Amino acid sequence: MTNLSRRDFLKVMGLGTVGLVGALALAGCGDGASKTGTNTGSDSANTGSSENTATGKTVENVVNEIPTTSQDSITFGASAAITTLQPYLGVGLVPTLITYGVYETLFAFGEDNTTLEPRLAKGVQTDDNLTYDVEIYDNIYDSNGNHITADDVVFSFHAYKESGVGLAKTESIEKTGDYSVRIVVVDNAIGTWDDTVRKTAIVSEKEYNASEDGFSTAPVGTGMYAVTEFKPGISLTVTKRDDYWQADESKRAFLASANMDELTQMVIAEASQLAVALQTGAIDLASIPQAVADPFMGNSDYAFFPLTAPLGLQVYFSGDAHSPVADNQKLRQAILYAIDVDAIITVAYDGYGERQYTFGPSAASDFQEKWRNEDYYNYDVDKAKALLEEAGYKPGELHLQILSIGAIDAWSKACQVMQQNLSAIGIDLEILNYEAALYGSYMNDGQYYDMLINNVTQNYLVTAWNAKLGAQNFGGKTCTSIDDPKLQELLKGCLFEENHTPENVDAFHSYLKEQAYAYGLCAPQNFTFAKKEVGMVEPYYDYIGGMYLPCCKYAGK
Repeated sequence: MTNLSRRDFLKVMGLGTVGLVGALALAGCGDGASKTGTNTGSDSANTGSSENTATGKTVENVVNEIPTTSQDSITFGASAAITTLQPYLGVGLVPTLITYGVYETLFAFGEDNTTLEPRLAKGVQTDDNLTYDVEIYDNIYDSNGNHITADDVVFSFHAYKESGVGLAKTESIEKTGDYSVRIVVVDNAIGTWDDTVRKTAIVSEKEYNASEDGFSTAPVGTGMYAVTEFKPGISLTVTKRDDYWQADESKRAFLASANMDELTQMVIAEASQLAVALQTGAIDLASIPQAVADPFMGNSDYAFFPLTAPLGLQVYFSGDAHSPVADNQKLRQAILYAIDVDAIITVAYDGYGERQYTFGPSAASDFQEKWRNEDYYNYDVDKAKALLEEAGYKPGELHLQILSIGAIDAWSKACQVMQQNLSAIGIDLEILNYEAALYGSYMNDGQYYDMLINNVTQNYLVTAWNAKLGAQNFGGKTCTSIDDPKLQELLKGCLFEENHTPENVDAFHSYLKEQAYAYGLCAPQNFTFAKKEVGMVEPYYDYIGGMYLPCCKYAGK
C-alpha cells in the first residue's frame, strides 16, 4: 500500500501539474487562480485590463488604489436567486458561501484550483487507482457540536448518490474503522476521483435526518462559517465560527480560509438595480453586467477586477425521438451556421467576451490552438439555408423549443439572439424560460426541449466532455439523451491517463463538431466592482470563475 504525497496524489488523479493559464484567461481555473491584480509593494497598485477580441472593446490600465484598511463584513449583490441550501439535490444552485464555507468535503482544490488537497481527510492510500482507503481526522465537529465519524461519511456519500445528481462513477463506499472509509470508483478516468471526493458534502447523519427539509433552509456543516440568516430568494448571511474544528492552521485547507467575519449575499435580479444598489451603498461589491458598468469604470471610489469567466455558454441538441433535431445532422449543422456568436457577445455581454472554439473553455490544458483557425460553424446564413434544405425542411416548417433559466439575463439575451438568427432562415424558436430548480429537473432529459443552453467547465476538456456527454452518467446516453456508440468510443479513447493524447483529444473534438450534438458559444468577461472601503487587495476565483470572498485577500488581514 502506497501513502501518497500531495504531488503524487495529484498525478494519480490524472490531473498533472499543468492547470489553466493565461492573464485574465478563464479565471478560477488558472494557475494561481488567475488573479487579475498583483500587489508588488506599498507603492504599487493593483491593475487589471480587459480586451474583447471579437469587437475590439478594451479596458486598459485600470489602476486600483492599494488599500490600507478593510471592512470586517461585506454585503454583496448577486443576480441568481437562492432558493435552497440543500447539499445534494441543490447541487449547482447553492451559492459558494454554502458549498465552500458551510459544507466541507474530504478533499478540495487548493489555491491554484488544480492541486487536490486534504480537507476533512487526513490521508489516502491506493494500490490500483480504483480502490482508495481514506482516513479522516478524529476531531471533526459541525457547528451544532456533532462529532463526524466514518458513519457520517458513508451516509453523506449515499445521500448524494441516491439524489441522482452526483457520484455516478462511485461504485461503493464502506466504513473500515471509526475514522476511515474505503471508496471504490468505476474507472481511473481523468477527473473521476477528484470529482468523487471534492463534491460530496460531509454532514452529520443525525443532524441531517432531524432537519425537516434536508438542510434546504438551515444547513449545519463543518465549515468555517455558519448560516445566521436565510431569507429564500432574498438574502443569505453567514458568520465566521469561533469554534472551527481544525485549530491547527497549518493543516487547514485553502478553502477553509476565512478572511472576512461576516458575509451577506443579497439577491438583486435586475442588472440596473444591481448597479443602483452598489452606487447607493446598499451593497459593497457586485459583478456588474457590462451594459450597466459605465458609472463604475474609471471611478476611483471602486476597485475593478475584470476576468474572463471559465463557465462559458454552450448550446446542446436533444437526442430524444420527439425532436426533429435528434436524428438530423444536417438540421443541427444548419442551426449552428445560423447562430451569430459575435452578436451574442455584443447583446448578452455588451461586447466583452470571447468565442469558444470547442465544447468547453479554451484555457483548458488540453485545448489545441489549431482549433482557433478551423471553421467552427462560423456564422454563414447562406450555408445555413442550404443545409436546412438538405435536411428536408422549407422555411416556416419548423417550430423548435430551447430551454433556459429566465432569471439569468445573459442566457435570456443569448436565446433571443438565436431566436432572431433562426428566424432569418425560417425556423421558429420558442424560448422556454424556467426558474432554476425546474430547469435543473428538466435539463438532463432531452424529451423536454429541442435545444438547451447551459454551461460547463473543468480543468481538462475531456472531463467537461465526460461530465455532459459520458453515457455512464445518464443511463446510457448523453445529458440530452443522444445515443451514439461512436461518440462514447471516442470519448473513452481520450479520457484516461494512458490515452489522453493530443491526437485522441482532437479525434473526439472533430467528431463532436461534425455531428453537431453540442457547440461552444462564448464566454463573458465579467466586471466585478468593490467599494474601496472593502479593502480588497487580491480576489480569488474558484475553478468555475466564481469569486469566493472568504479566500480573497484584504488589507490588514
